Amino acid sequence: MIDDCGRFCAQPIADSGPELLISLCCNMGHVLVGVEKGSSFTHNAKLPDTFVQVSAVTQFGKKIGRHRTEIIKSSSEPCYDQKFLFQVSQSDLESVTILINVYALVGVWRKKVQLGWVSLGESSSTEDEQEHWHEMIQGMGTTVSKWHHLMIT
Repeated sequence: MIDDCGRFCAQPIADSGPELLISLCCNMGHVLVGVEKGSSFTHNAKLPDTFVQVSAVTQFGKKIGRHRTEIIKSSSEPCYDQKFLFQVSQSDLESVTILINVYALVGVWRKKVQLGWVSLGESSSTEDEQEHWHEMIQGMGTTVSKWHHLMIT
């Protein structure tokens, strides 16, 4: 299937809750994290204004970097199409965690409310995220895209 951003990808699972299409690629001491698009984003039965924050941390909690997407207004299927580069050596790939948080801006004061999160790498949130991380490492230089269910807190 070709998505709204013009890329080939798998489809999200219908009626399975909020999901995020994430692409990963590692090459030459860097990890490229793509926040492609979301699916089934709602907040209190409304179409939310959303953004995604991506952080990379070491196994000891030291922050490697943090980025965020632009805000996409009033969409349950936002297309972010943004990529973020983190400096991670080949030897550190197994000990780094990428934490991805999805936020909605709600109310008059535009309060930031977390819609969900997912983590990939050493502290992956599920086996699916761990598998995606290992596929990226094995594919060295090849971009691997997958849909991930957001963890709800």
